[in-house]
Amino acid sequence: MDLRILPLCAWMYLLNYLDRGNIGNSKLLNSETGDSLMEQTNMTNLEYAIAVSLFAVAYALFEVPSNWIMKRYVRPSRWLATLLLLWGIFTIGFAGVQNFAQVTILRFFIGMFEAGFFPGM
Repeated sequence: MDLRILPLCAWMYLLNYLDRGNIGNSKLLNSETGDSLMEQTNMTNLEYAIAVSLFAVAYALFEVPSNWIMKRYVRPSRWLATLLLLWGIFTIGFAGVQNFAQVTILRFFIGMFEAGFFPGM
């Protein structure tokens, strides 16, 4: 089981870790050409801080309920797969953000779906 499950879990956790740092990269990446997240969405530094903070708020709010659902109602294999699928969909949604509200909503949902991932593993 360790040869089949552990590498997959490690790979998913690596992607999770990379995803958490992506918002910082998108703030600065391509800023000299006007294609950074801040310039594309016309966000201020305060709005950026709010969007980043909402991830942590959602993560804290949904960590326990997510694991409670996994323990009581849904098998871990199905629950983790659902969380990863939804997390991936909302992460891909960042390709089309155009304003602060969209960034904030996506960051909140990403935090919500990532909340149950690490404890569930």
